[in-house]
Amino acid sequence: MSFGQKCAGAYAASGKLEGREFMEKEALKLQESEIGRKQLQLFLKAFGGAACGRGAYTLMEGCMLCILPTLLCKSPITTVGLGDTLTAGTFLRGLELDVQT
Repeated sequence: MSFGQKCAGAYAASGKLEGREFMEKEALKLQESEIGRKQLQLFLKAFGGAACGRGAYTLMEGCMLCILPTLLCKSPITTVGLGDTLTAGTFLRGLELDVQT
């Protein structure tokens, strides 16, 4: 999910995704949401989840619940499609790593 987070942050800040190097460079300029970090701690406390990278997850009734603070930019170029960008980036990275579900 961290890769998807970086993709969405870079896209919001620049309005484009021009490959991995571009995305990684743009994402480094962004700060993680303080509010998101606090919500992550509340999530862990409420659901007894496990921390994983910058986020956390828990299994509940056969489903996996995940939380990940967003990356913030002061002047976003776009906000349309950020959820799709995060999801696609996460899925793509899973394929690269050959993650088995």
